[in-house]
Amino acid sequence: MASVYVSKGFIIHPNRQTIERDGKVISVRSKTFALLLLFIEKPQELLSKRYLLDTVWDDAIVEEPVLVQSIRELRKLFGSADIIQTYPRKGYSWSEPVQQQFESVESNTIATPKHLNKARFSLRSFLVAASCVIAVTLIIFLAAYLYSERSSPNTEVVIVLPVKNEMLGSTYSWVPLGAMDQLINLLHTNSKTQILNAGYVLQLMKYAELPHEKKLQVSRVFDVSGASLIVETKLSGSVDDYRLDYKLHRKKDIKLGVIFDSNLESGLQKLGAVIAESTGVTTNSSVRLSENAFQNELMARALEKMDAGDFLLANHLLLSLKQLEPNNIVAREMLSRSFQQLKQFDAAQHEVKSAFAMANQKETSRLYFLLAEIQIQQGQLDNALDTLTLANATAQSINDNLYLGYIAQLRATIYQERSLFPLSIDSYEQAIKYFSLIRCPIGISITHLQMAKVFVIQGNIDSANTEYLAAKKLIENHRLHKLENFLTQMEDEIRSAL
Repeated sequence: MASVYVSKGFIIHPNRQTIERDGKVISVRSKTFALLLLFIEKPQELLSKRYLLDTVWDDAIVEEPVLVQSIRELRKLFGSADIIQTYPRKGYSWSEPVQQQFESVESNTIATPKHLNKARFSLRSFLVAASCVIAVTLIIFLAAYLYSERSSPNTEVVIVLPVKNEMLGSTYSWVPLGAMDQLINLLHTNSKTQILNAGYVLQLMKYAELPHEKKLQVSRVFDVSGASLIVETKLSGSVDDYRLDYKLHRKKDIKLGVIFDSNLESGLQKLGAVIAESTGVTTNSSVRLSENAFQNELMARALEKMDAGDFLLANHLLLSLKQLEPNNIVAREMLSRSFQQLKQFDAAQHEVKSAFAMANQKETSRLYFLLAEIQIQQGQLDNALDTLTLANATAQSINDNLYLGYIAQLRATIYQERSLFPLSIDSYEQAIKYFSLIRCPIGISITHLQMAKVFVIQGNIDSANTEYLAAKKLIENHRLHKLENFLTQMEDEIRSAL
C-alpha cells in the first residue's frame, strides 16, 4: 500500500511525483511538487512565505519570485487560481479539503483508511509502509538535489562597464562607450556565458542611477544586475603609449592587471583575450576598432540628445553619421529609433530593413526586435508576431537570453492587446524564465508588473496582487528607485479594481 492524497478530484502520488485525474497523469517539477506536498499536508492552514522558502529551497538562496512562479505552476496544473489562497504580506494556504488514502501497488486502486483498517496490521505491512516513507523521502531529496543542480545560478553573466577615460583631448571622447562596446563585441556569448550588450548596460545604469564618468560602486552593479563578473577598465597614457588598467570583479575576488600597447585597438583585443580566459568564451579577433559603432563623436552627441529626449536633433546627427559611415549598424539602428520616436514609421522601417544585409546574427536579432516594435506601433500585429518569430529563432541560435526575454515580453503585449490573456501570461512567464537565467532583477520586476496589469484587466485581483508584491520585493531589495513609479501606478490600479 502506498499513501496518496486526493483533493479537488485529483490524486497526488508522492512516490511518483505526479498528479492524476480522469486517467491522465502529469509529472510535476521537483521543487513545485515539494511545495505541493507542504500545502496538502497542511490544508487550509496559512503557511508563511518564509516557511515555504526555507523548507522547499533549503539547499539554495532564492528570492520570492521563485515561490510565486511555483505557486503559479500549481494553479495552472489544477486549473484553478483559487486552489491556493493568497494572504497579502503573510503567505498562502491550500483552499480545498484533502483526503489521505492508500493505493494498492498490485491493482493501482485506491483503498480508503476504512478498508485498510479491516486488514491485519502485520510486521510485513509495517515494513512496507516504512519502506514507502523512506522511498518518498529519498525521492524528494534526490529530486530536490537534481533540481538544485539544474536551476542553480551556473550561468556566467558578464557586464563590461563604460571605460573610464583619462586621455586628454576631444579625440578620445568616444572612449567610455566605444571601448566598452568594442570589448563586448570581441566576446562571444554561449550557452554557459552571457555577455550583456552595451544597450542593456546603459539601461541598467539608468535604472540603477549609476554615473557614467564618476567612480562606480561595483557592489551596486552586482546588486542590480545579477552579474557574476564585472569588467572595470581605465584608459590612460599618451598617443602610441596606451595603458589599460583593468579589474575583473567577482563578488569575493578581484583580478587586477595592466596592459601596455602602442596601439589602442591591439590593447583592447589583448584585454578581450584576458576576459575570455576568465570566462571560457572565445574572442572574435576580426572585429576592428574602425567598425566600432560608438567611436564617432557624432554618435556620442546623438546618444546624449536621445537620452535628453531631443529626438529631432539626434535624428539630424545620425543622418550625418550615416552619410559618413554607411556600414555602421548601430548608427542605423539608432537612426531608426529616432524616426520611431518622431512617429515617422515608414522611415524607421526603411532604416531597419536596409541594415539587415550588413548585420551579423547578434545584430540581426536586435533589428528584428526593433522592426516588430515599429510594426506594433503601426497596428501591424500579425506582421509583428511573424517578425518576433524570426527574432526568437536568431536569438536562440546565439543563446542570447536577454533578447529572448525582451522578445517574450513584446509578444505578450500583442496577446494582451488582442485579449488573449492566457497566451499573454504564458509569454510573460517565458520572459521571467529568460531574465532569471541571467539574474536580471530589472527585467523580472518589470515583467511581474506587466503580468499584474493583465490580471487586473481580467478582474483577478488576487493574482495581480501576488505579481505586484513579487515586483515590489525585488525593487526594494535591489534598490531600483527608478521603478518605484511603476509600483505606485500598479498599486493604484489594484486599489481601483477592488
